[in-house]
Amino acid sequence: MKRGFLKYLFYRSLVSVLSIFKFIARFSFKRSEPHIVLIKIDHLGDFVLFSGVLKELSVYHRKESIILIANKALQEYIDECPYIKRAIYFDKKRQNDFLYLIRFLIKLPFINSKIVANFNYSRTIFSDLITYCFNAKQKAGFCAELSEDKTVREIDAAIDIYTKTIKSNNSKHELELHALFLNNLFDTSQYKEIIPALWENKSERVGKKLQSLFQETGGKKILICPDASFKEKFYGFDNFEKIIEAIKNQIDNSIALHFFVIGAEKNHYFDRLSVHEVNASFHNISGETNLSELFYTIRNCDILIGNDSGPAHIALALKKMTFVIYGGGHYGRFFPYPSNNYLKGYISGCNFYGCQWNCRMGTPVCVTDIPPEKVSFDVINYLSKNEVRSN
Repeated sequence: MKRGFLKYLFYRSLVSVLSIFKFIARFSFKRSEPHIVLIKIDHLGDFVLFSGVLKELSVYHRKESIILIANKALQEYIDECPYIKRAIYFDKKRQNDFLYLIRFLIKLPFINSKIVANFNYSRTIFSDLITYCFNAKQKAGFCAELSEDKTVREIDAAIDIYTKTIKSNNSKHELELHALFLNNLFDTSQYKEIIPALWENKSERVGKKLQSLFQETGGKKILICPDASFKEKFYGFDNFEKIIEAIKNQIDNSIALHFFVIGAEKNHYFDRLSVHEVNASFHNISGETNLSELFYTIRNCDILIGNDSGPAHIALALKKMTFVIYGGGHYGRFFPYPSNNYLKGYISGCNFYGCQWNCRMGTPVCVTDIPPEKVSFDVINYLSKNEVRSN
Protein backbone atom coordinates (compact mmCIF):
# COMPACT_ATOMS: atom_id res chain seq x y z
CA MET A 1 0.00 0.00 0.00
CA LYS A 2 2.90 2.35 0.82
CA ARG A 3 4.48 1.76 -2.59
CA GLY A 4 1.15 2.46 -4.31
CA PHE A 5 0.78 5.74 -2.39
CA LEU A 6 4.32 6.84 -3.29
CA LYS A 7 3.64 6.05 -6.95
CA TYR A 8 0.48 8.15 -6.83
CA LEU A 9 2.32 10.99 -5.08
CA PHE A 10 5.11 10.93 -7.67
CA TYR A 11 2.83 11.15 -10.68
CA ARG A 12 0.59 13.69 -8.97
CA SER A 13 3.66 15.90 -8.46
CA LEU A 14 4.68 15.38 -12.08
CA VAL A 15 1.27 16.62 -13.20
CA SER A 16 1.83 19.81 -11.19
CA VAL A 17 5.14 20.40 -12.99
CA LEU A 18 3.56 19.78 -16.39
CA SER A 19 0.79 22.30 -15.65
CA ILE A 20 3.44 25.05 -15.61
CA PHE A 21 4.60 24.14 -19.12
CA LYS A 22 0.98 23.99 -20.27
CA PHE A 23 0.41 27.54 -19.04
CA ILE A 24 3.53 28.87 -20.80
CA ALA A 25 2.64 27.06 -24.03
CA ARG A 26 -0.73 28.82 -24.35
CA PHE A 27 1.04 31.99 -25.53
CA SER A 28 2.71 30.27 -28.51
CA PHE A 29 -0.35 29.07 -30.47
CA LYS A 30 -1.50 32.21 -32.26
CA ARG A 31 0.00 31.44 -35.67
CA SER A 32 0.13 27.65 -35.63
CA GLU A 33 -2.53 25.30 -36.99
CA PRO A 34 -4.43 23.25 -34.39
CA HIS A 35 -4.01 19.49 -34.79
CA ILE A 36 -5.88 16.30 -34.05
CA VAL A 37 -3.60 14.24 -31.81
CA LEU A 38 -4.09 10.47 -31.60
CA ILE A 39 -2.40 8.47 -28.85
CA LYS A 40 -1.71 4.77 -29.38
CA ILE A 41 1.44 3.64 -27.59
CA ASP A 42 0.51 -0.06 -27.51
CA HIS A 43 2.44 -2.90 -29.15
CA LEU A 44 2.30 -4.27 -32.70
CA GLY A 45 -0.95 -6.26 -32.62
CA ASP A 46 -2.91 -3.43 -31.00
CA PHE A 47 -1.56 -0.97 -33.54
CA VAL A 48 -2.52 -3.20 -36.48
CA LEU A 49 -6.10 -3.27 -35.19
CA PHE A 50 -5.96 0.52 -34.75
CA SER A 51 -4.59 1.28 -38.24
CA GLY A 52 -8.04 1.61 -39.78
CA VAL A 53 -8.77 4.59 -37.52
CA LEU A 54 -5.94 6.53 -39.18
CA LYS A 55 -7.35 5.88 -42.63
CA GLU A 56 -10.88 6.75 -41.56
CA LEU A 57 -9.86 10.08 -40.01
CA SER A 58 -7.76 11.02 -43.04
CA VAL A 59 -10.93 10.81 -45.17
CA TYR A 60 -12.74 13.50 -43.15
CA HIS A 61 -9.77 15.55 -41.95
CA ARG A 62 -6.76 16.85 -43.80
CA LYS A 63 -3.80 14.51 -43.44
CA GLU A 64 -1.67 17.52 -42.45
CA SER A 65 -3.77 18.08 -39.33
CA ILE A 66 -3.25 14.60 -37.82
CA ILE A 67 -0.40 13.81 -35.42
CA LEU A 68 0.11 10.33 -34.01
CA ILE A 69 1.91 9.50 -30.77
CA ALA A 70 3.03 5.88 -31.03
CA ASN A 71 5.39 3.23 -29.69
CA LYS A 72 8.96 3.87 -30.85
CA ALA A 73 9.39 0.13 -31.50
CA LEU A 74 7.06 0.54 -34.50
CA GLN A 75 8.80 3.58 -36.02
CA GLU A 76 10.22 1.67 -38.98
CA TYR A 77 6.69 0.90 -40.18
CA ILE A 78 4.80 4.04 -39.06
CA ASP A 79 7.30 6.46 -40.65
CA GLU A 80 5.69 5.85 -44.04
CA CYS A 81 2.07 5.97 -42.93
CA PRO A 82 0.13 7.77 -45.70
CA TYR A 83 -2.69 8.90 -43.40
CA ILE A 84 -0.92 11.31 -41.03
CA LYS A 85 1.27 14.40 -41.05
CA ARG A 86 3.84 13.08 -38.63
CA ALA A 87 4.40 10.76 -35.73
CA ILE A 88 5.99 11.35 -32.34
CA TYR A 89 7.52 8.25 -30.81
CA PHE A 90 7.39 7.27 -27.15
CA ASP A 91 10.06 4.79 -26.08
CA LYS A 92 8.24 2.36 -23.80
CA LYS A 93 11.52 0.71 -22.87
CA ARG A 94 12.51 3.98 -21.15
CA GLN A 95 9.14 4.92 -19.68
CA ASN A 96 10.46 4.44 -16.13
CA ASP A 97 13.48 6.64 -16.82
CA PHE A 98 12.45 9.89 -15.14
CA LEU A 99 14.76 12.15 -17.17
CA TYR A 100 13.58 10.64 -20.45
CA LEU A 101 9.94 10.90 -19.39
CA ILE A 102 10.10 14.55 -18.35
CA ARG A 103 12.03 15.56 -21.51
CA PHE A 104 9.47 13.82 -23.66
CA LEU A 105 6.43 15.28 -21.90
CA ILE A 106 7.47 18.94 -21.60
CA LYS A 107 7.63 19.30 -25.39
CA LEU A 108 4.01 18.25 -25.92
CA PRO A 109 2.23 21.35 -24.52
CA PHE A 110 3.80 23.43 -27.32
CA ILE A 111 1.93 21.45 -30.00
CA ASN A 112 -1.27 23.31 -30.85
CA SER A 113 -4.14 20.82 -30.60
CA LYS A 114 -7.90 20.99 -30.90
CA ILE A 115 -8.69 17.32 -30.26
CA VAL A 116 -6.65 14.76 -28.31
CA ALA A 117 -7.84 11.14 -28.38
CA ASN A 118 -6.28 8.47 -26.19
CA PHE A 119 -7.16 5.20 -27.95
CA ASN A 120 -5.58 2.98 -25.29
CA TYR A 121 -8.56 0.93 -24.08
CA SER A 122 -6.90 0.07 -20.77
CA ARG A 123 -5.45 3.48 -20.00
CA THR A 124 -1.95 3.60 -18.51
CA ILE A 125 -0.40 6.34 -16.42
CA PHE A 126 1.84 7.16 -19.39
CA SER A 127 -0.97 7.55 -21.95
CA ASP A 128 -2.81 9.73 -19.38
CA LEU A 129 0.24 11.93 -18.77
CA ILE A 130 0.66 12.40 -22.53
CA THR A 131 -3.01 13.36 -22.84
CA TYR A 132 -2.77 15.78 -19.93
CA CYS A 133 0.10 17.72 -21.54
CA PHE A 134 -2.05 19.12 -24.33
CA ASN A 135 -4.19 22.25 -24.09
CA ALA A 136 -6.88 20.93 -26.44
CA LYS A 137 -10.48 21.90 -25.75
CA GLN A 138 -11.59 18.32 -26.40
CA LYS A 139 -9.85 15.32 -24.85
CA ALA A 140 -11.37 11.86 -25.11
CA GLY A 141 -10.49 8.49 -23.61
CA PHE A 142 -12.08 5.34 -22.28
CA CYS A 143 -13.29 5.33 -18.66
CA ALA A 144 -10.63 4.96 -15.99
CA GLU A 145 -12.60 2.05 -14.52
CA LEU A 146 -11.49 -0.02 -17.52
CA SER A 147 -7.82 0.44 -16.65
CA GLU A 148 -5.85 -2.32 -14.95
CA ASP A 149 -3.68 0.30 -13.20
CA LYS A 150 -4.96 1.48 -9.82
CA THR A 151 -2.88 4.69 -10.02
CA VAL A 152 -4.73 5.66 -13.21
CA ARG A 153 -8.03 5.42 -11.39
CA GLU A 154 -6.74 7.40 -8.38
CA ILE A 155 -5.30 10.26 -10.46
CA ASP A 156 -8.41 10.30 -12.65
CA ALA A 157 -10.49 10.90 -9.52
CA ALA A 158 -8.25 13.81 -8.48
CA ILE A 159 -7.64 15.54 -11.82
CA ASP A 160 -9.91 16.27 -14.76
CA ILE A 161 -7.76 15.08 -17.66
CA TYR A 162 -10.57 14.30 -20.10
CA THR A 163 -13.55 16.31 -21.32
CA LYS A 164 -15.21 13.13 -22.59
CA THR A 165 -14.91 9.58 -21.29
CA ILE A 166 -16.33 6.58 -23.11
CA LYS A 167 -17.90 3.63 -21.34
CA SER A 168 -17.65 0.09 -22.61
CA ASN A 169 -17.06 -3.46 -21.47
CA ASN A 170 -14.76 -6.36 -22.30
CA SER A 171 -17.34 -8.06 -24.53
CA LYS A 172 -16.60 -5.77 -27.47
CA HIS A 173 -13.84 -6.50 -29.97
CA GLU A 174 -11.11 -3.88 -30.48
CA LEU A 175 -12.48 -3.12 -33.96
CA GLU A 176 -15.89 -2.39 -32.40
CA LEU A 177 -14.28 -0.36 -29.61
CA HIS A 178 -12.60 1.89 -32.17
CA ALA A 179 -15.96 2.43 -33.86
CA LEU A 180 -17.55 3.22 -30.49
CA PHE A 181 -14.75 5.70 -29.77
CA LEU A 182 -15.18 7.55 -33.08
CA ASN A 183 -18.97 7.62 -32.71
CA ASN A 184 -18.61 9.26 -29.30
CA LEU A 185 -15.81 11.57 -30.37
CA PHE A 186 -17.72 13.02 -33.32
CA ASP A 187 -21.29 12.51 -32.05
CA THR A 188 -22.31 10.12 -34.81
CA SER A 189 -23.52 6.54 -35.17
CA GLN A 190 -22.11 5.69 -38.60
CA TYR A 191 -19.34 3.34 -37.43
CA LYS A 192 -19.92 -0.34 -36.60
CA GLU A 193 -16.37 -1.66 -36.74
CA ILE A 194 -13.17 -0.16 -38.12
CA ILE A 195 -11.31 -2.61 -40.37
CA PRO A 196 -7.47 -2.54 -40.22
CA ALA A 197 -5.86 -0.61 -43.06
CA LEU A 198 -2.19 -1.53 -43.46
CA TRP A 199 0.13 0.11 -45.95
CA GLU A 200 3.18 -1.16 -47.80
CA ASN A 201 6.43 0.61 -46.99
CA LYS A 202 8.17 1.65 -50.21
CA SER A 203 11.56 1.59 -48.57
CA GLU A 204 11.21 -1.73 -46.77
CA ARG A 205 14.55 -2.88 -45.43
CA VAL A 206 14.42 -6.46 -46.65
CA GLY A 207 17.68 -8.35 -46.96
CA LYS A 208 18.61 -10.05 -50.23
CA LYS A 209 19.04 -13.38 -48.45
CA LEU A 210 15.43 -13.33 -47.23
CA GLN A 211 14.10 -12.20 -50.61
CA SER A 212 15.93 -14.97 -52.46
CA LEU A 213 14.76 -17.52 -49.88
CA PHE A 214 11.12 -16.69 -50.61
CA GLN A 215 11.60 -16.32 -54.36
CA GLU A 216 13.34 -19.67 -54.74
CA THR A 217 10.79 -21.68 -52.77
CA GLY A 218 7.69 -22.69 -54.67
CA GLY A 219 4.76 -24.58 -53.19
CA LYS A 220 3.02 -23.54 -49.97
CA LYS A 221 4.78 -21.27 -47.49
CA ILE A 222 3.68 -21.75 -43.88
CA LEU A 223 4.73 -19.31 -41.15
CA ILE A 224 4.98 -20.62 -37.60
CA CYS A 225 4.79 -17.94 -34.91
CA PRO A 226 5.25 -19.67 -31.52
CA ASP A 227 6.06 -16.54 -29.46
CA ALA A 228 3.62 -15.16 -26.90
CA SER A 229 3.61 -11.77 -25.19
CA PHE A 230 3.31 -13.44 -21.77
CA LYS A 231 3.42 -16.96 -20.36
CA GLU A 232 -0.36 -17.50 -20.02
CA LYS A 233 -0.72 -17.26 -23.82
CA PHE A 234 2.14 -19.68 -24.47
CA TYR A 235 1.01 -22.82 -26.27
CA GLY A 236 4.35 -24.63 -26.07
CA PHE A 237 7.10 -25.17 -28.62
CA ASP A 238 6.53 -28.92 -28.46
CA ASN A 239 2.91 -28.47 -29.57
CA PHE A 240 3.98 -26.41 -32.58
CA GLU A 241 6.55 -29.09 -33.40
CA LYS A 242 3.79 -31.72 -33.35
CA ILE A 243 1.68 -29.56 -35.67
CA ILE A 244 4.57 -29.17 -38.12
CA GLU A 245 5.40 -32.89 -38.12
CA ALA A 246 1.75 -33.90 -38.59
CA ILE A 247 1.28 -31.55 -41.54
CA LYS A 248 4.54 -32.68 -43.15
CA ASN A 249 3.82 -36.40 -42.70
CA GLN A 250 0.11 -36.45 -43.56
CA ILE A 251 -0.18 -34.02 -46.46
CA ASP A 252 -0.24 -35.30 -50.04
CA ASN A 253 3.33 -35.66 -51.35
CA SER A 254 2.42 -33.67 -54.45
CA ILE A 255 2.10 -30.52 -52.31
CA ALA A 256 5.48 -28.92 -51.61
CA LEU A 257 5.66 -27.36 -48.16
CA HIS A 258 8.07 -24.75 -46.79
CA PHE A 259 7.94 -23.95 -43.08
CA PHE A 260 9.34 -20.70 -41.66
CA VAL A 261 9.61 -20.07 -37.92
CA ILE A 262 9.51 -16.35 -37.12
CA GLY A 263 9.96 -14.47 -33.86
CA ALA A 264 11.56 -11.43 -32.29
CA GLU A 265 14.39 -13.45 -30.73
CA LYS A 266 16.32 -16.46 -31.96
CA ASN A 267 14.47 -19.65 -31.05
CA HIS A 268 16.95 -22.52 -30.90
CA TYR A 269 14.29 -25.09 -30.01
CA PHE A 270 13.42 -25.44 -33.70
CA ASP A 271 17.01 -25.79 -34.95
CA ARG A 272 16.64 -29.57 -34.91
CA LEU A 273 13.85 -29.32 -37.50
CA SER A 274 16.13 -27.67 -40.05
CA VAL A 275 15.77 -30.47 -42.59
CA HIS A 276 15.21 -30.49 -46.33
CA GLU A 277 13.23 -33.26 -47.95
CA VAL A 278 11.81 -33.81 -51.42
CA ASN A 279 8.50 -32.15 -50.65
CA ALA A 280 9.31 -30.12 -47.52
CA SER A 281 11.87 -27.67 -46.19
CA PHE A 282 12.26 -25.94 -42.84
CA HIS A 283 13.78 -22.52 -42.16
CA ASN A 284 14.30 -21.08 -38.69
CA ILE A 285 14.51 -17.33 -39.31
CA SER A 286 13.48 -16.30 -35.80
CA GLY A 287 15.55 -13.41 -34.47
CA GLU A 288 16.78 -12.61 -37.99
CA THR A 289 14.07 -10.25 -39.23
CA ASN A 290 13.46 -6.56 -38.65
CA LEU A 291 9.95 -5.10 -38.65
CA SER A 292 9.90 -4.55 -42.41
CA GLU A 293 11.03 -8.12 -43.00
CA LEU A 294 8.29 -9.39 -40.69
CA PHE A 295 5.69 -7.70 -42.90
CA TYR A 296 7.47 -9.03 -46.00
CA THR A 297 7.40 -12.64 -44.81
CA ILE A 298 3.71 -12.43 -43.92
CA ARG A 299 2.81 -10.83 -47.26
CA ASN A 300 4.58 -13.66 -49.07
CA CYS A 301 3.22 -16.58 -47.05
CA ASP A 302 0.13 -18.70 -47.65
CA ILE A 303 -0.69 -19.61 -44.05
CA LEU A 304 0.23 -18.43 -40.56
CA ILE A 305 -0.05 -20.66 -37.49
CA GLY A 306 0.58 -19.07 -34.10
CA ASN A 307 -0.45 -17.71 -30.75
CA ASP A 308 -2.52 -14.58 -30.14
CA SER A 309 0.14 -12.09 -31.28
CA GLY A 310 0.95 -9.19 -33.58
CA PRO A 311 1.89 -11.34 -36.62
CA ALA A 312 -1.52 -13.05 -36.47
CA HIS A 313 -3.28 -9.69 -36.70
CA ILE A 314 -1.02 -8.64 -39.59
CA ALA A 315 -1.81 -11.87 -41.46
CA LEU A 316 -5.56 -11.35 -41.03
CA ALA A 317 -5.32 -7.73 -42.16
CA LEU A 318 -3.50 -8.97 -45.29
CA LYS A 319 -6.16 -11.65 -45.85
CA LYS A 320 -3.89 -14.62 -45.22
CA MET A 321 -5.40 -17.80 -43.81
CA THR A 322 -4.55 -17.70 -40.11
CA PHE A 323 -4.80 -20.45 -37.51
CA VAL A 324 -4.63 -18.91 -34.03
CA ILE A 325 -4.44 -20.40 -30.53
CA TYR A 326 -6.01 -17.54 -28.59
CA GLY A 327 -7.41 -18.86 -25.31
CA GLY A 328 -10.00 -17.08 -23.20
CA GLY A 329 -8.18 -14.41 -21.18
CA HIS A 330 -9.33 -11.57 -23.43
CA TYR A 331 -12.02 -13.59 -25.16
CA GLY A 332 -13.93 -11.43 -27.62
CA ARG A 333 -11.66 -8.40 -27.38
CA PHE A 334 -8.91 -9.51 -29.79
CA PHE A 335 -10.13 -12.92 -30.96
CA PRO A 336 -12.39 -14.07 -32.48
CA TYR A 337 -12.97 -11.23 -34.94
CA PRO A 338 -16.55 -9.97 -35.44
CA SER A 339 -16.31 -11.04 -39.08
CA ASN A 340 -13.30 -12.52 -40.86
CA ASN A 341 -13.27 -15.41 -43.31
CA TYR A 342 -9.52 -15.92 -42.95
CA LEU A 343 -9.48 -16.86 -39.27
CA LYS A 344 -9.64 -20.31 -37.72
CA GLY A 345 -9.33 -19.95 -33.96
CA TYR A 346 -8.82 -22.42 -31.13
CA ILE A 347 -9.83 -22.29 -27.49
CA SER A 348 -10.34 -25.06 -24.96
CA GLY A 349 -13.17 -25.31 -22.47
CA CYS A 350 -13.00 -23.13 -19.35
CA ASN A 351 -15.53 -21.56 -16.98
CA PHE A 352 -13.66 -18.27 -16.64
CA TYR A 353 -13.51 -16.67 -20.09
CA GLY A 354 -12.68 -12.97 -19.90
CA CYS A 355 -10.40 -13.34 -16.84
CA GLN A 356 -7.93 -10.79 -18.33
CA TRP A 357 -5.34 -13.59 -18.02
CA ASN A 358 -5.57 -13.60 -14.22
CA CYS A 359 -6.02 -17.34 -14.47
CA ARG A 360 -8.04 -18.95 -11.66
CA MET A 361 -7.14 -22.46 -12.80
CA GLY A 362 -3.44 -22.25 -12.00
CA THR A 363 -2.70 -23.41 -15.54
CA PRO A 364 -4.40 -21.67 -18.50
CA VAL A 365 -6.20 -24.79 -19.74
CA CYS A 366 -8.06 -22.68 -22.32
CA VAL A 367 -4.70 -22.70 -24.18
CA THR A 368 -2.77 -25.75 -22.97
CA ASP A 369 -5.63 -28.22 -23.47
CA ILE A 370 -6.02 -27.49 -27.20
CA PRO A 371 -4.95 -30.72 -29.00
CA PRO A 372 -2.28 -29.99 -31.66
CA GLU A 373 -3.77 -32.67 -33.92
CA LYS A 374 -6.93 -30.56 -34.18
CA VAL A 375 -4.92 -27.67 -35.56
CA SER A 376 -2.90 -29.82 -37.94
CA PHE A 377 -6.08 -31.52 -39.21
CA ASP A 378 -7.62 -28.16 -40.14
CA VAL A 379 -4.43 -26.95 -41.82
CA ILE A 380 -4.12 -30.14 -43.88
CA ASN A 381 -7.78 -29.91 -44.86
CA TYR A 382 -7.36 -26.28 -45.95
CA LEU A 383 -4.17 -26.98 -47.91
CA SER A 384 -5.67 -29.98 -49.71
CA LYS A 385 -8.80 -28.11 -50.76
CA ASN A 386 -6.91 -25.04 -51.96
CA GLU A 387 -4.35 -27.13 -53.83
CA VAL A 388 -7.21 -28.75 -55.77
CA ARG A 389 -8.62 -25.31 -56.60
CA SER A 390 -5.27 -23.96 -57.77
CA ASN A 391 -4.86 -26.92 -60.14
